[in-house]
Amino acid sequence: MQFSTLLALLSAVAPFAAADCCSAVGYSGALASNGQPCADGTKGTPCCGYGSCNAFCCACNGGCRTASAKRDSGMLKVVVRDQSNDAEDVEAFNAATAGGTEPLTVQRYTSYMNASADDQTYVDWFNKHDKNGDGVLSLDEVRLD
Repeated sequence: MQFSTLLALLSAVAPFAAADCCSAVGYSGALASNGQPCADGTKGTPCCGYGSCNAFCCACNGGCRTASAKRDSGMLKVVVRDQSNDAEDVEAFNAATAGGTEPLTVQRYTSYMNASADDQTYVDWFNKHDKNGDGVLSLDEVRLD
C-alpha cells in the first residue's frame, strides 16, 4: 500500500477515533467544568455529548457536540446506544482502576480525570453515577443511565 493511500485512509478514520470522549475545547480532561466551552460554544453539562455519557464522558448517546452544530437547526439527534460502547466503558474503567485491581473511589476518579479532588463538578458527576451510594463506582455504575 502506498504511503499516500494509507495517509488518506487514516485521515478519514481519525475523526471517528477521536470522537469517543466528549470534552471541552482545548481541554485534555473529559469534563467542561474548567469554564471552557464545548465545540459548539455551549457549556458542558458537564460533558459535551448530545445525550447521556458514561462517568468518563465517553460513549455519549448522539455523539459529541461539534462546531458544525452552531449552524444546525437545533434539533438533537436521538441515537440508540450502540453495543460497541460497552468496550469503551470497560477500557476506561480498567485504565482508571489499574486493570480493575483498585476501587474507583472519588479520589481515584478525580485523579484519573485530571481534576482536583474537591472540584464540585467532578464530585457531583461521580455521585450521580454512584447509584448505591457506597463511594465506589462499579463498571455497571460507570455506564450510561
